[in-house]
Amino acid sequence: SFGTKTSDLQPALEAVANHAARAAEKLRAEGLAAGALQVFITTGRNGDGPHHYGAAMEPFSHPTASSFEIVAHARRLLRSCHQPEDASGAPHRYMKAGVILTELAPRGACQADLFRRQIDEHPALFAAMDRINDRFGRHALAVASQGPPRQLDVGDASWSMSRQHLSPRY
Repeated sequence: SFGTKTSDLQPALEAVANHAARAAEKLRAEGLAAGALQVFITTGRNGDGPHHYGAAMEPFSHPTASSFEIVAHARRLLRSCHQPEDASGAPHRYMKAGVILTELAPRGACQADLFRRQIDEHPALFAAMDRINDRFGRHALAVASQGPPRQLDVGDASWSMSRQHLSPRY
């Protein structure tokens, strides 16, 4: 959920890039790869303005846990399902966006394609990124499309979740 509703595409792209990068980190931590990606964006059912729910799904050419590939696909899919306004010209004010990874399988257990060039997943690079982020904080290293690191750490990005009513976690 966004902290404030937005009709602008850029904050939604940053939010989806962050969700996708975090999902890729979790895939690598579990030793998995995803075969497909779904992205969604919604205005919510209640509230002012027109309602819109957009979703798009796409399989990867090969199962992956690459942050670069998952983020790039997520941003492209979000652009395809984002609509700035309805038929009457009223702007859609989006309140939530997300990613869903499907067709999960153990990394390396997937059948290779004989006729397709194998894509390098950069396992050493992502292992190093994950170690650095574990040691220095989640956003010490990030994909550039996730937005400025200072915004990610302190939650002052325009799309970051509002936390005024956060429970004390009893």
